Amino acid sequence: MRQNAALTPPPPEAEHGLALLPGPLHRFTRLKADPAWAWLSAGDRALVALTGAAAWVGYGVFLFAVRRALGYVLSTLSGSYDLGMSVGIGGRSLTLQGLATAGLAAVCFVPMRRYVISLRARTTAEKARKAATALATAIDDLRALGDEEDGRIVSLVGWVRGHGYLYHRVDGQQAVGLSIRVQDEFPFLMETMHNFDLVDEDGAAALVVTEGARLLGKTNHRLSRANNDDRQLLMSLDMPATAVPTDWNAFIVRDGDPVMVVGRKTTIQDLTELQHGRASARTAVASTKEHPLLVIPLQAERLEV
Repeated sequence: MRQNAALTPPPPEAEHGLALLPGPLHRFTRLKADPAWAWLSAGDRALVALTGAAAWVGYGVFLFAVRRALGYVLSTLSGSYDLGMSVGIGGRSLTLQGLATAGLAAVCFVPMRRYVISLRARTTAEKARKAATALATAIDDLRALGDEEDGRIVSLVGWVRGHGYLYHRVDGQQAVGLSIRVQDEFPFLMETMHNFDLVDEDGAAALVVTEGARLLGKTNHRLSRANNDDRQLLMSLDMPATAVPTDWNAFIVRDGDPVMVVGRKTTIQDLTELQHGRASARTAVASTKEHPLLVIPLQAERLEV
């Protein structure tokens, strides 16, 4: 299985004349290879590694406690401590409590590995969010974005107005983007999102190019196996046939959702603007080769856009 497979996105239902912009986000990524890792400092990366190591140490302590508890039970039932500690096949190295503990360890190993990967991913996302916002220049007025020099890392706040939508509605509403964890041979993250305008309360807008982006939102909608629209939605994402949702919880981005965007200020050429008598050069926020654009949901009122 490929660690980081870029899938061909389905064509949007509406691109509003922006067809020549860079393609939207559509990525099936092994969770262990989270693109947000690029934002972490050396200290943050060490902390993520220690978090995973601590979880494995806790797992080992749990198994040790189970073995000791089984030994106590066997000793109590047999009426002899020595007998309880030595019952087994092939001597003390293969005692009953040892065999039982080894069996438990084998059964729990795969779920434990998935938990550790998920724990590392949550820690990575949290650290990436903090690191990115600390590095970025906050732009309070979206109209001032064009005054920043190209290449500068900036953060913007506003409401989403999509350039396109997923083929199938989510809970009866059009969705601009979605991310969901799925399980194949390993845990993966499916992310898809169209380019969008970030709009403020005054109507000013900034173009956000989502190619290579990372959606850092917590799940906000539960899909249903029994819902035909939800099943069709997942099928439209063009995931491998063996991939199944981990828990059917997804992060959905819709028109009017408040978000923070952290990325590189850049100027792109959009030749379709010439059809409307406008300059082809457009100011945008996008990913870099070093850092993916981050889309972070905010706790605020939705806005009709």
